[in-house]
Amino acid sequence: MRRLTLGLSLCSAAVSAGLVCSSAATAAPSEDAAVQEQVLRLTAVRSQATLDAPNGMVQGARLIYAEDLYNDKGAKAGHLGGVCTVTSSGTQGVPEAQCNVTESLPGGEITAQGFISTSVLSGTGMFDDAITGGTGIYSSASGTIHGVAISTTTTRLTFHIGH
Repeated sequence: MRRLTLGLSLCSAAVSAGLVCSSAATAAPSEDAAVQEQVLRLTAVRSQATLDAPNGMVQGARLIYAEDLYNDKGAKAGHLGGVCTVTSSGTQGVPEAQCNVTESLPGGEITAQGFISTSVLSGTGMFDDAITGGTGIYSSASGTIHGVAISTTTTRLTFHIGH
């Protein structure tokens, strides 16, 4: 039951900070304790970006960026910083990049990484990154972040955070 209590306190902290949060308890297959998942929905808007790609979007090109995070009411809920490095020519001529991102939210930080198609940078496509850890109330975080590009500077993010 410790997991369930921790999950409810995380969701309570998120709601008090103005974030959209929902939770669901599910039975873990190997144990009787409930597993708690929180879902946070935020919009990321790019505030700074540096593209280091003197030869175009080829292997080794990097994007270093910062984005502000907003809740569904338009209030600022945090920020993030990330680095994406093009690693391959990808499929159908659309390069892939490996990204490392840290989201700073009320109560702590969430770290994530994963591959994205560079089409996301041009305002189309979606991605799923792995949550690799966190600090504060997110110190035992795992799960995924699903992103949907809605323009070249704006992405809708859905965090599925498990503990």
